[in-house]
Amino acid sequence: MEWGIGMFKQYSAQGGFFQRSLMGAALATAAALSACGGGGSGPSTAISGQVVKGPVEGAQVCAFQVVNNAKGPALGSCVSTNAQGSYSLTVPVGSGPVWLEATGGTYVDEATGNPTTLPADIPMLSLVNATGGTAAAMVTPLTTLAVNTARQVAGANAQVDETAVRQAVTQVLQQLSLPLGLDLLATAPVVGNNANEYGQALAAISEMVAQGTPLADVLSSGNAGQFSQAFATAQEAVSGGSGSGEGGDGGSSGPTPPAPVTPSTVSASGSVTVGSGSFSPEATGFEVTVESNMGYDVKYRFYHSSQRVVNNVTITDTQELVVTRSRYNTSPEYTYSFYDSTGTLPSAQCSSACDVVVSTPVGGTHPVTVTLGGTDATEPVRGTLVGDATNALWSFNELPATTTSSLMRNGVNAVVRTVDYSSTAFLTTASIELSNGALLSISQQGSQPATAIYNGDGMGLCISNCGITLSTSNGVTTVSLQGTVVGSSTFQGTVTLDSTRSTLSSPELGTLTAVHDTIKSVNNVRTVTYAADLTLINVDGITSVAVTSRNGVVTRVDVSARQGQSILSRSCGDGLSSLGVSPCSGVSLGADGRTVSFSNTALYASVVGGQPVVAATLNGSVVARGR
Repeated sequence: MEWGIGMFKQYSAQGGFFQRSLMGAALATAAALSACGGGGSGPSTAISGQVVKGPVEGAQVCAFQVVNNAKGPALGSCVSTNAQGSYSLTVPVGSGPVWLEATGGTYVDEATGNPTTLPADIPMLSLVNATGGTAAAMVTPLTTLAVNTARQVAGANAQVDETAVRQAVTQVLQQLSLPLGLDLLATAPVVGNNANEYGQALAAISEMVAQGTPLADVLSSGNAGQFSQAFATAQEAVSGGSGSGEGGDGGSSGPTPPAPVTPSTVSASGSVTVGSGSFSPEATGFEVTVESNMGYDVKYRFYHSSQRVVNNVTITDTQELVVTRSRYNTSPEYTYSFYDSTGTLPSAQCSSACDVVVSTPVGGTHPVTVTLGGTDATEPVRGTLVGDATNALWSFNELPATTTSSLMRNGVNAVVRTVDYSSTAFLTTASIELSNGALLSISQQGSQPATAIYNGDGMGLCISNCGITLSTSNGVTTVSLQGTVVGSSTFQGTVTLDSTRSTLSSPELGTLTAVHDTIKSVNNVRTVTYAADLTLINVDGITSVAVTSRNGVVTRVDVSARQGQSILSRSCGDGLSSLGVSPCSGVSLGADGRTVSFSNTALYASVVGGQPVVAATLNGSVVARGR
């Protein structure tokens, strides 16, 4: 994607820009060389999880390879679930994507409270990648919907992997109006009176079946949208206590439905020592941030604010500890910094070997525990902090995305996290970031053959006969690699990505030709920014549109436009009434989290203390490519 000066500074600070700058320089060299004619067995993966529709006891869980978008050869023997629905099995690392299916067994139905047998002829499914170490894989009706959705999207001959299924998870969550941060693959469902969000969703599935939707239809479908109305009705019945079981003064026949989760709650607790002092966050002093186009995977911020008055001026003081996880390391690499604006506690910073342990976020609201050992820093920081925020995103991987991939490296599935793509009349580049932090960067100069550099297990370079083609049709770019040898790596497969698009126009401000976008999530707030080509500095029209939403509802829109030598700012949104700006109307965010539609949306010029005056209107839509 294109870069502005501000983004350059921020990304450089994270270290990501320097890495990509080196890659870009090497790519330019490779492209120039091309134009001139230059030229066993491994460890295992332990997979564990639960089979839940209530917990299913005695289910058979079997693992298979994935071949042409379907179940392939078996990987070892099947295992049985215990009374809690738990299972554990082991597969070789080189197995690629692992197809998991559960059949048979019994569970207590959440809607009726009756023992029920899981159909033996229609399995519940899940899918994970075998990359070594351990992997979590829940098997539920919702993971089954996600696997079948991924297969339907990919087509008959594509190779579905965990990345495709996680993208399908997002689609399922959107279609059923469930929290987008809910990890259906790795989160353990909790059912019954203390159900988490996952458990509540499964209870709604049971209620939906009790109200007449066949379970077989759910388990065989690749389109959760067909159940959206029935699911919503079932959710209302579960949360309102009016389910299908017979109630009355004597109680219901099933478990008591859980109370709905209060949206957008934030909490922070714990303490750390900094030097000879200590820091504790305020009760709601926690933020979790993820965003595209930055060099980090996730950032946790714990803070405490206080106010004091000096010469009749109110000053806000802040203490904050920020823990950041990099996107570009094979294993999680955490850094941290501590700052106290009052100077009471010393500043502290650690950029490597920081002795930071962060729990994998689990549960319906993903509480995260950060433990600092204080072994390497300008000032030792030791202790444990816990932060939580409902409806937040907790990883770069949870950002809306359009990238799909069937890429293989040395015969093993290579999971693609994101692609940075840029194309001009003279040079096209595609930097493909893999899940292990490696980069496969492709460059094509004009009509010359494409070249490639891989910086994974050592640096590899291909400058001729690389077997790479890049093509774009209807806004979708396809990168195809056919036996591409880069150093010791051979790549095979395709990667496709959507483009940023806009039909946005304003009689007063002109049009927006969007060429890149950024998406940022802070707790339950998302901001999507669509921007024009920043090199067209003398072209009139809309230069950027930033749309802020909270829990899926648009709360603010900020538009910048150029007219001659002037830069205009127009806005709508909550909390801006003192500037003569009214709330937004006629604007909506799509379920995909990337599409925003405008219908005669009124924008206002800021007039401090004045009455709102419409200064422009917007119509059309914008679509972000995402990560």
